[in-house]
Amino acid sequence: MSTMRLTNWLTLPWIPRRVLRNVSVIVLVPVSLLIGAAFMAQESTEPRELEIAALALAEDMQKSPPQGGWNVTGIRVNDKMRVEMDVEVAYHHQAEFIKTRSGRVKYSYLKLACPAPDAKVYRHLPKYEAVWIHLYFNNDLIVSGACPKTGGPFG
Repeated sequence: MSTMRLTNWLTLPWIPRRVLRNVSVIVLVPVSLLIGAAFMAQESTEPRELEIAALALAEDMQKSPPQGGWNVTGIRVNDKMRVEMDVEVAYHHQAEFIKTRSGRVKYSYLKLACPAPDAKVYRHLPKYEAVWIHLYFNNDLIVSGACPKTGGPFG
């Protein structure tokens, strides 16, 4: 007797089956379309887009090189699909000074090599990508990191 009541309650006898079917179609179809659209809307980083961004970065660095007399030694797209730039610190005393600092201070010096906030590279980079900088002195890595994103409330 109790299973019969439970079964009757689950089938909702007071609502006709065609109404339940129509409501489920009305709800499930848009929800499934939204889920599918959300998966398709995720940005996929294409190698071609990143190559164009790397070329724009090279152009930006020719127009406005890093501060402090530092030299850009390479710009590339790596295996992790990131735009990277190698920068050689010009003077030994600068490199030694940066090496002896904490991580935050090293990062603040790394930002000196980043492109200007209005640089072309940011127009060509996909939304969630950044320019990655590697600071070197005599082929010895000092610090690596991503340039801060522009346009947000804090950067």
